[in-house]
Amino acid sequence: MSVYCNDCRQNVVVERKFNWVAFLLLTVFYLPFYLVKKKRCPICKGTNLGNPVSEQRSVQVRQESKKDSITNNAVNEGLKSSPIIDHSASLGSVDIVSMVIQAMESSYLVATSKAIDTVVSRYELLKARLNGLKSARSRGAYLTSAQEGIDRFKLNFYNTIPADYQIAIVTEPDKFDLSEFYARSLLNCFRLYSTMQFEQIGNLKKEDAKQRRLSKVREVLDQVIGEVERECKGSPSYDVVHGTLLEAREAIERGNLDRLG
Repeated sequence: MSVYCNDCRQNVVVERKFNWVAFLLLTVFYLPFYLVKKKRCPICKGTNLGNPVSEQRSVQVRQESKKDSITNNAVNEGLKSSPIIDHSASLGSVDIVSMVIQAMESSYLVATSKAIDTVVSRYELLKARLNGLKSARSRGAYLTSAQEGIDRFKLNFYNTIPADYQIAIVTEPDKFDLSEFYARSLLNCFRLYSTMQFEQIGNLKKEDAKQRRLSKVREVLDQVIGEVERECKGSPSYDVVHGTLLEAREAIERGNLDRLG
């Protein structure tokens, strides 16, 4: 059965491998498990699969993935490299569709992840893609390409309903307030992260282990505050978000963790 692997960016043939050893040991009890077992990509072993695409489209997507890898490496090294912005006049519908999908993926991770490194790296990618969408917005067929990207996103992530902010980013990129979105996302990231960490700290028995974990929480908080101060000044909720994070820092320093709930 041929399907499209969204991680490998190509059509692959998948099949469920029958484990004869497990069958001989479990007999009929293995059959229900085998029937509901998810099919996996034979290359990456992932389950992020979708409907097959044409070979031409598959090649185009892999080429775009290589360009994205180069751009991400430049971002991680602190370099400003955005060929999308510089060459917006040559953008085709395929490029716009690709940017729409990446913007929707990245904005979701920025808004929901509790890992600060993921939020920061995806924000940088989202910022580049949003600038590219702004440049392409003047094209007459932009909304048609944007809708195609939204439809492709829904197809690839059929268990996820796009949020309002994801639709707003790609349909009206000129009006989307990225700094406001990032400020609230950073606050949400720290709340999710700290809640998880404090639950785990409460289960630790040794005091030195608790202090090491608390020190890591302080490091992440300082990183979040730095991002807010660097990227979100001037956003409507800057004072509230910044003040809340400073209060969290003070609470941690005083050991009053109840104030972080």
